[in-house]
Amino acid sequence: MLTSMVVEDINGDGFNDIITANSTDNSIIILLNSGDGTSYRQTVYSSTNGVGFLVAADINNDKKVDFIVGNQFRNNIGLFFNNGDDTFKTETIRTGAPAQDVVVTDINEDGRNDIIVVYSTNKVGVFSNNGNGTFTTIEDVDLTESRAVRVRAVDMDKDSKSDIIVAHRSGDISILFNNGDNTFTNKMIFSRNSVQPHSFKIADMNNDGLIDIIFADYSEHYQIIFNSGNRTFADTINYNIPYKQNSLEVVDMNNDGTQDIVFTHSEAKSIGVAFNAGNGSLTYQLDTIGVSSIDTSVMTYATAADMNGDKKIEFILLGEQYIVMFSETC
Repeated sequence: MLTSMVVEDINGDGFNDIITANSTDNSIIILLNSGDGTSYRQTVYSSTNGVGFLVAADINNDKKVDFIVGNQFRNNIGLFFNNGDDTFKTETIRTGAPAQDVVVTDINEDGRNDIIVVYSTNKVGVFSNNGNGTFTTIEDVDLTESRAVRVRAVDMDKDSKSDIIVAHRSGDISILFNNGDNTFTNKMIFSRNSVQPHSFKIADMNNDGLIDIIFADYSEHYQIIFNSGNRTFADTINYNIPYKQNSLEVVDMNNDGTQDIVFTHSEAKSIGVAFNAGNGSLTYQLDTIGVSSIDTSVMTYATAADMNGDKKIEFILLGEQYIVMFSETC
């Protein structure tokens, strides 16, 4: 079963490739783009660490895209270092507990990407990049709130330091503000959502230069918490949509410089897009792409990217047993 997907240029040829995780045989599948967006060369790699979440980033400063895999049942995560010749060197990091989610960011401003992990034991683990493909635990931050399920990292208060944003099963959201000395003492809790945030994204949704929080469960709505600056946030705004959603992704769908939201709708057998007017005002539109021939009951995720170099956006749709690309847009 395909559980997650990222779109990145793996081999540096200027075209986006597709990486997906298969939990059935604990493998990573890389689809290298031929350049026209329609034909791909498939390579399969085994993951001894299991698969679940999948994150792509350069984690050894060699300008190549590596990736990190893991799941919620093992006390480790796997690192796949890109050798630049369509092969990968693998390493393992032991974690204090099974990881629920992982994100990559330069947390200590040393020019190297570090790894942030949320555990099932209500802790956040911070692994500092030593610069040679190894990592050292520099901080385990206790979370007193309910079980953490998602993590993101970005500068939330414009102090040029990456902060950590954690979504909890209860719907609470914690922000761990980075003090710049490998500690996170300023924790803020937002108890403004009563459902588990199955989908959890961060982006500037109203073009004010501040990062906002977008989240949703499987229902016919999604929520945005707008960042007001100075570590304060507006009340949650609820947006209704006509269908239950399996996932959401934030991407600029129409190349207008503002972030839109893409939804997957199994029951509607289609994809929906909330187009952003640029000020945080969003207008929902159901896309008319033909997915009726696909088993949309197992449609799990969709994103959008330029897959053929024509500067136009294509949909990439992930199901439990398939990946489909659509050239049509809303």
